[in-house]
Amino acid sequence: MLPGVVTEKIGYNAAGLPVSRDQGDRHFMLSYDNHNRLL
Repeated sequence: MLPGVVTEKIGYNAAGLPVSRDQGDRHFMLSYDNHNRLL
C-alpha cells in the first residue's frame, strides 16, 4: 500500500491489534466506528 493510505485501510479491533478494514467484517467495522467515537 502507498504511504498515507495505510491509515485509511488499517484500524484496531477490540484487542487493540491492527486489522485491515478491507476484511469487510461487519462486527469489526461496528467496533471500529464505536472506538473512533470514544477518541
